[in-house]
Amino acid sequence: MRYKELKLLIRSLRQYYKDITLIVADDTHEPEKIIEENVLHYIMPGGQGWFAGRTLAVSQVTTKYFLWVDDDFLFTEKTKIEDLLEVMEATPALDVVGGSVDGNQFYFSINYDEGDGVTGGCLEKKSNRRFHSVPNFPQCHLVSGVVNFFLARTDAVNRVRFDPKLKRVGHPGI
Repeated sequence: MRYKELKLLIRSLRQYYKDITLIVADDTHEPEKIIEENVLHYIMPGGQGWFAGRTLAVSQVTTKYFLWVDDDFLFTEKTKIEDLLEVMEATPALDVVGGSVDGNQFYFSINYDEGDGVTGGCLEKKSNRRFHSVPNFPQCHLVSGVVNFFLARTDAVNRVRFDPKLKRVGHPGI
């Protein structure tokens, strides 16, 4: 539902990475056509949720890695996919590497209480928790979660998939 933001994202992506294919999973109730070079636009039934879209998008990836960004993300001269790739290639045990956004580092853990099955569960985020640094990358630390800017191994994410229980929640406060 945020086509204006999506168009800005595409414009900023093309400024720094001209040939990257962008995959859009769109669950807008009244979708608009996105016709751009190297953009694959998949129309889903309306209101399917954040994780259904992620699962669809990742299922279409044909490369070893994919970069995840939300539709309101903007690429700048400081956005360096190559830096994330360097960490991933050097650290085969990692499946996901998150990046800082606007210079902010995000360290958090997530706890999910399933609830009683009738009223649903509770998702709790605890901030400012990080573990040891990544070998050979002292500026990188292991954390329990990443924000919506990350590079991931496609095969690992396709094995695990995204939790449909978190279907409607993408950001705190929504």
